[in-house]
Amino acid sequence: MIVAYVIGWVILQFFNFAMLSYPTGVNPSPIGKVPFYAEGGPLAEFVALAPMGPFLWEHSLSFYFWGISIVFAFLLINFWPFSAFKITQPLFGILITVAALVISYIVNFVCIDVLKVEPLRCFLYGVSFVFGILLILIPFEMWPGRAIGKLLGGVINILIAIGVGIVAYKVLLSFCQWHFGEGMKYPNDIFAVATLMLGMIFPMWACYSDLFDFWPLPFEKV
Repeated sequence: MIVAYVIGWVILQFFNFAMLSYPTGVNPSPIGKVPFYAEGGPLAEFVALAPMGPFLWEHSLSFYFWGISIVFAFLLINFWPFSAFKITQPLFGILITVAALVISYIVNFVCIDVLKVEPLRCFLYGVSFVFGILLILIPFEMWPGRAIGKLLGGVINILIAIGVGIVAYKVLLSFCQWHFGEGMKYPNDIFAVATLMLGMIFPMWACYSDLFDFWPLPFEKV
């Protein structure tokens, strides 16, 4: 646990929080970058606390979070195709990590560079994907895919997770727009939905697993 925090801190140092790179929430930005933590920005007094690494924080956050989501997706398909071979640790973990980073790069390249999606919105799509995956992975104990088979069932669960993520994104975005009104301007619109989505999933685990004991699903630990 301590090592995880240390690694997280080290990774964060590569992020550059000096500027808001897409002030209007559009890619490419019609106007230049706006100081964020840097001198002249709204958070200039906290500049000593903000990492100023070589990579823009919006791109880095999207890449980092999609990498995490890919690892969870691998878990749903039992780490196929790597699990089909007799690979021992630590090589197995290294291969999974490298594969997740490569796939995350491809997703971000297509989303941000090809489709011109603003990076923080690409990050929010990753949050929505993780929301759907974690809902299936923890509260629903891999159902319904686990009743079909590991690989095919895992693929079905991933497709369901994508659908759940899309629905959750639409519903929570509408709620935040209604609740916050004029406050839902970029980047607050991204942060509001992402924070609410991640904040909801953990109480949902507790309510469904501890209070309802996974009813009506046939409970069996994976």
